[in-house]
Amino acid sequence: MSYNNILLVVLMCFMNMTSDMQSKSTINFSEYTFNTITGEQTSITLEDDKIYILDFWYLECAPCIKDHLVIAKYSDYAKKQNIEIIGISIDRSKSKWAAYLETHDYNWTNYNQFGTDKSLYKDLEIQFFPTYLVVNSKGDLLHKANRFKSALDFIEASNFKNE
Repeated sequence: MSYNNILLVVLMCFMNMTSDMQSKSTINFSEYTFNTITGEQTSITLEDDKIYILDFWYLECAPCIKDHLVIAKYSDYAKKQNIEIIGISIDRSKSKWAAYLETHDYNWTNYNQFGTDKSLYKDLEIQFFPTYLVVNSKGDLLHKANRFKSALDFIEASNFKNE
């Protein structure tokens, strides 16, 4: 990839990211199913007392994998703050995705959506990875970022309390 193409991708990424969601939206998680590492399908149920960070990623995304080291560093802290991290992989090979998770230290929830009826990342028009969405217990989208630490910093600065 040429230097100009890299600059174009970076510029498009920054244009896609906003410090706050420009139009408030709500995710209806009951419309979506997710694949677990064991091959089962499940849905996401949000708990009243939590804030969520949704991590949209895939295996061949080097910035995604690099940022997962940051997630690992802060995952215990996030749990203590009632912040739940949910990884949502768009990998097309569920077996490669599952094998990767089994051989790496991912201590946060991870799902895959390939082959499900409705795709959350497509419905949210996510085009750049990683993308992190901060969501409250009602499914309201509160913030969008391209780095985990930015999403976590937003939560800390906002001092969110679920209503």
